[in-house]
Amino acid sequence: MFERSDRVGGRLDTYDFNGRAYEIGGTIIHSSNLYMKRFMEICGLKQRDIDESHDSMIIFDSNGIVLKQTGKWFDIVDKLRMFKHFGFFQLLKLKSWIAALVNDFSRIYKLQDKGVTFTSLKEFLANLSPNLYATSQSSLRKVMQEKGFNARIIDHLASIACLCNYGQSVDVDGFVGIISLAGLIGDLYSIKGGNFQVPTKVCI
Repeated sequence: MFERSDRVGGRLDTYDFNGRAYEIGGTIIHSSNLYMKRFMEICGLKQRDIDESHDSMIIFDSNGIVLKQTGKWFDIVDKLRMFKHFGFFQLLKLKSWIAALVNDFSRIYKLQDKGVTFTSLKEFLANLSPNLYATSQSSLRKVMQEKGFNARIIDHLASIACLCNYGQSVDVDGFVGIISLAGLIGDLYSIKGGNFQVPTKVCI
């Protein structure tokens, strides 16, 4: 095992501030991540669901605020604003597209359970799905444009996911961008006491 610092966990860590511990680095876990689910069971750790019911969001660009959400009490109003700004069918299409790609990637678990190995990234992605491999050959922006997504979906939604997760723009590799977008669907959670406990306890 190789670690850059004197602690185990890599990107998984917490930062104590004003009496509270905050997740930094790998802050959330996607519900499709079976490795983490299995490790949690092995280590006897508990899941902490992420409550987004009170979250508010403001999207702005160089021209100012383009979309503002208020939070739980105005849920219907917020949804209507989202539909108006991005387009109802565009959002539906985005959710369906991401779900299909996440499902394709999840095939890795069955393949590994069968002992299947790969000698290259191309072979790995192509075995999961030709669609996944195709996304790795272009930028996320180009992939989404070819799929027919409008500029607002790309510049006001996908760009936020890429920036928050990897500090990158939608010109990042398409496959990497899709991993960022996966957080838009499915349940997200963290581990009570800190995600770093998984690698720490596994190494004991």
